[in-house]
Amino acid sequence: MTLDEDTPIIDYLEINGNLTFDPTKDIRLNAKRIFIRDGIMISGSAESPTTFKHEIHLHGEKEDSHLIFDGTLAAGNKALSVTGQLDLYGTKKKSWVKLATNAYPEDYTIFTEDA
Repeated sequence: MTLDEDTPIIDYLEINGNLTFDPTKDIRLNAKRIFIRDGIMISGSAESPTTFKHEIHLHGEKEDSHLIFDGTLAAGNKALSVTGQLDLYGTKKKSWVKLATNAYPEDYTIFTEDA
């Protein structure tokens, strides 16, 4: 199945087949609990990483019910649990930035050079 539009907040999403983000546009998946059980969630591929923004937003409040697996194992009230497969491939971005000035443990603000 192809996810081709933003979703409302889904209470519980269990994936036992294939769920693929549309490779031609930005998509936002909103859910409280996602369980990729015996399936695959896919965004892009190693050969063709997505250039679009595919977002997974987890929603929930402290008082919400928890995802319980076997009566003793709880995943919480905002959960992305994977026993299947999760393949997320996006364009590579620089994962660091150079500091413009020294940063010290007591600093609340740091300055970086433009990327």
